[in-house]
Amino acid sequence: MDIINLLILLIVFVSIFVLVIVLFSSTQLRQKKYLLSKLDGFNFDKVKIRFSQSSVGVGSVIVVIPVKAEMYIADELILITPKERGYFNGFSNLNLPVVFVKNKNQKTNVNNAFVPDKVKISKWNSIEIEYHKVSLGNVRYTIQIDLLDKNDIEKINRIKNWC
Repeated sequence: MDIINLLILLIVFVSIFVLVIVLFSSTQLRQKKYLLSKLDGFNFDKVKIRFSQSSVGVGSVIVVIPVKAEMYIADELILITPKERGYFNGFSNLNLPVVFVKNKNQKTNVNNAFVPDKVKISKWNSIEIEYHKVSLGNVRYTIQIDLLDKNDIEKINRIKNWC
């Protein structure tokens, strides 16, 4: 009898965990579609990427495992969103989607757009973006972006002169 109760408890726990992941991922995908509809005036190039982020805040250092994501590049704006059908991709990084603008006077319909402190493009098909966010303290984020397709290197040339 005790084994049956443990199995039922395990099934309930796993079901709740899967439900939370699916609900959170669907919320992120709705937010992605909403942001893309608000930013439809921009001419985006879509790039498939591997995204990893680390942050240093007041008394904490957080490193997130790399996830597959999508980056939308325009001349004045970058939008990074979780991959369309990757349930665990958005769940492991709660800051996605994130919007970067070239300068703080840039007109967007998005409230939480960030101006990067540093954008560095390497010859090895990767981009490093540093920015800060003021919440309970001043948190500094470093994002490492690796292109999954080497043919997309021409698309990232649009952001070479950002910083």
